[in-house]
Amino acid sequence: MAIDRNEFVFVVDCNNRRVLLLSPQLTYILEVVSREQSKWWPIRVHFDSVRGRLHVADIEFKYRYFKSTTIGRVVVVIV
Repeated sequence: MAIDRNEFVFVVDCNNRRVLLLSPQLTYILEVVSREQSKWWPIRVHFDSVRGRLHVADIEFKYRYFKSTTIGRVVVVIV
């Protein structure tokens, strides 16, 4: 999870393969990264408050185990 300057919260929902934005009171606002945008499984987020970018680590996941040679990418979303 990551928090922006206004205390909004970005949360990784790994099981549903998406990233959500919650209000400071933790109510749902919107889906920032959808299942379609997340090629594999998002596991980490970092918010760059200076540039207004959300970095999402997205890794391949098979057979309930992470592959020994993990394949991944970073999805960058401007927020």
